[in-house]
Amino acid sequence: MKLIHSKQSWKGFFEYPEDDNGIEVRHPVAFGLEITVDDNSFSGIATDAEAGHLFDQPIQVHGFFQDHIISFVKKYPCLYFKDEAGNLTTDPSENHPDIYYNGTIDSSKTRVTGTWEMVIESIEIEIGDYIEKVYAGNFEMRRTD
Repeated sequence: MKLIHSKQSWKGFFEYPEDDNGIEVRHPVAFGLEITVDDNSFSGIATDAEAGHLFDQPIQVHGFFQDHIISFVKKYPCLYFKDEAGNLTTDPSENHPDIYYNGTIDSSKTRVTGTWEMVIESIEIEIGDYIEKVYAGNFEMRRTD
């Protein structure tokens, strides 16, 4: 059966690591997805309890479902980061790195668990060979509609 233009709502959290005096602490951040599914692919917008208020444009998402796998990319309107004082700051002149989410959908098709990652630095050591600094964490979400 082919799904065409099905609307779906998901809510959950993602965790990101932060160093607290040499100890890695995971900070959960609530987020949501409002997506339109067309067959196995989808697109829509994301909400983000930590940084969503910083932007005057929506956070975009694009992805796909395959069997019990979900994969999507989250794209913020511009770069945001914590400054030296720990305050959230934006830089509209810079693009935020794409954030890649990969997860497993449970048998009821209402819960997803997985990981996310983004490349925050890429250094070419030889032509075509790179060393990348990757920021990553876990996420979980549930379908709410």
